[in-house]
Amino acid sequence: DNNNITNIPASVQKATALNRLLISNNSLVNLPDDIFGNLKLYALYLDGNKLTSIPQSIFDVNTLRNFKISNNDISNVPVEIKNMKKLYDIDLRNNTITSLPTEIESLKSTLKYIYLHNNPICTNGWLDENSKIREMIEDSPGAGCTAQCSIYCQDKFIGDGFCGRG
Repeated sequence: DNNNITNIPASVQKATALNRLLISNNSLVNLPDDIFGNLKLYALYLDGNKLTSIPQSIFDVNTLRNFKISNNDISNVPVEIKNMKKLYDIDLRNNTITSLPTEIESLKSTLKYIYLHNNPICTNGWLDENSKIREMIEDSPGAGCTAQCSIYCQDKFIGDGFCGRG
């Protein structure tokens, strides 16, 4: 995190023992499409970069549980998200997302937190037209379109405007 990294070499895919890749708050503009295919990650943090799309190979990481890609310029969540059968939380805040693929509903049994605050999807009526996904998101306590106490964490505000984490 926080190293002004501009690219990740494709050789990272040889790091088969790697289970957490945290490259938040750097200067990544794009990532090689096949970079994640062989990894067994359970946490991937790409938040705070300059990404405009989600690399397709991320959807082949069937071990991924925690995925942060907030604070980028992502406008589209591909339908392949349905392949992420172990996904527990996804942070999509502060992007330009106007809709979600309806196939995300197939993750309802594992996906407990979907963070969407500060995306057009929260105000453009799309969630109202897709009630099953809206209900799924509303079942995410403190998530969905609710503002968190920081653009960098998912903690929610607690009484008198204080953050839940010290």
